[in-house]
Amino acid sequence: MYIRTVERKHGSKTYRYVHLAESYRTPDGKIRQRMIANLGNPKDYKPAEIRKILAGLKRVFGIEESGPAPASPSVPPPDAVMTAYDFGGAYAVMKLFDQLGWADPIRWHLRGGRHQFDVLGNIKVLLANRLLDPCSKLHILDWHEGVFVPGVDRAAVTYERLLRAMDFLHRHKASLEVAFARKLLTLFDQEVDLVFYDVTSTYFEIDGPDDPAGTKSTLRQWGYSRDHRPDLPQVVVGLVMTRDGFPICHHVWKGNTLDASTVQEAAKDLQGRFGIRRCVFVGDRGMLSEENLAVLREAGLDYIVAHKMRRNESVREVLPRVEDRLTDPANESVAETTWEGRRFVVAHNPEIAAQTRKSRERMIREAARFIDERIFKLELQDEGVKGRGRPATDQGALLRIHDYLRDRKLLRYTSVFLDPDGQVAWKANVKNRKWENRIDGKLVLETSEKALPAAEIVKRYKELADIERAFRTMKSSLDMRPVFHRVDRRIEAHVFLCVMALQIDRVARHRLHAAGIHTLPTRVLESLDRYRMISTRLDGGRTHTTLASPRQQPQDLFAGLGVPHPALRDATTEG
Repeated sequence: MYIRTVERKHGSKTYRYVHLAESYRTPDGKIRQRMIANLGNPKDYKPAEIRKILAGLKRVFGIEESGPAPASPSVPPPDAVMTAYDFGGAYAVMKLFDQLGWADPIRWHLRGGRHQFDVLGNIKVLLANRLLDPCSKLHILDWHEGVFVPGVDRAAVTYERLLRAMDFLHRHKASLEVAFARKLLTLFDQEVDLVFYDVTSTYFEIDGPDDPAGTKSTLRQWGYSRDHRPDLPQVVVGLVMTRDGFPICHHVWKGNTLDASTVQEAAKDLQGRFGIRRCVFVGDRGMLSEENLAVLREAGLDYIVAHKMRRNESVREVLPRVEDRLTDPANESVAETTWEGRRFVVAHNPEIAAQTRKSRERMIREAARFIDERIFKLELQDEGVKGRGRPATDQGALLRIHDYLRDRKLLRYTSVFLDPDGQVAWKANVKNRKWENRIDGKLVLETSEKALPAAEIVKRYKELADIERAFRTMKSSLDMRPVFHRVDRRIEAHVFLCVMALQIDRVARHRLHAAGIHTLPTRVLESLDRYRMISTRLDGGRTHTTLASPRQQPQDLFAGLGVPHPALRDATTEG
């Protein structure tokens, strides 16, 4: 428990308040602050009144005076006002931001503008919050009360300015994103010769999509939800990443946009904005279409894409050509062939095949028992045996069985129907079951890349899973969802902020792994927040600042992130 002072700026006036506050840990392990009591404006209290309050508190809690204590620079006088701020996490984020050099392109776009506030400082606060304790823009001010962000004037951060800073990011997104990516790639001395592309979606907790003819968002629409929330409108987000997992650009589309229709824009954007003329484009099954492959070829981009294994002519033609070479019972085997002048690579993993087959056969057995139980209940009913509830019908039983199989994705293995007598009957779909056994554990890839060996093609495609981890980071640690904004530019700016935070997260992850620290960056930043800044305002108006380190000082974490250990001067650069 501690005393903190809060400043609120309204127009040209600044108001100060004194809060009795405490730090606490949420159920998910995050450290937050909350106000216990608002003691009002310190100017409303006279020194004599403060002494009476202190004396009353000592009397209530049984604290006896033991004579005057000797003066010590480490012990503040009784009339001092102390405020404690989380410091270590925000300090580390700001150091990473500075090392990336992102302030330079932001300042370049600010030149000649009429911005009457600290745009860069508000962007820093938005980023720090997204990485440390993501919350809605309206609640960032409450969060900022307990956090010291180096280099940012606390009084310069307001809700309206945070939104205007987002508008700035959206307005200059096309050029800023390129500048940020180049700074990032230069820092790690990387060349873009292989890019991974995939899409995801994020939802809005509102009743329905906005009217495209109105003044609100045209992006929020119903579509295929990857968050299993089909009842909520959404937007589609596409992300392009390098082979080492660094995001370089992103796109935002309407929520009803098909995955495959986004490939053309992403490929042309790589050529147009980034000037990438020669690289390998790696995409998932949902991205494959002849039109998309033609676009990639026209753009001069090689590709590695996976084929869907069911109802696919290419797979049915290619698989028989290589099956006799996929025979290793213990290890993954790889073979390649050509068909119609196109290169195909097929991989087979026997362990995955065995697991998939075992799981499918278990689900088929359970479905067979469920169907037999429904039929047996109908037979008993026909014999005059009454059961509980309403009498069952063959049509009703058929619908119930169909829903059971559909929900478990088993309709392709079992056919359920009414026989000529109108009774429920079923039979196994032998053809489909044989095909499933045949494709278990197999992966069919098509590529225009001629130089890479087949095993390397498979390895490159499997690295696409890293983009899935990036999406999970954006949705969990960085709280990209749900989105609370209602206009398109703010929605797009929110996603841009999440991608910027993901880039910093990936830089931290890369450095921590190189240092042998395999803790999530968000957990590391949370640990660093135990490094606190104590600001003491003395009666004469002077301010004394100290850094309070935890018992187990996190020097190794600072070193793992590649940032210097904080010094006292770092805690006095708020503006």
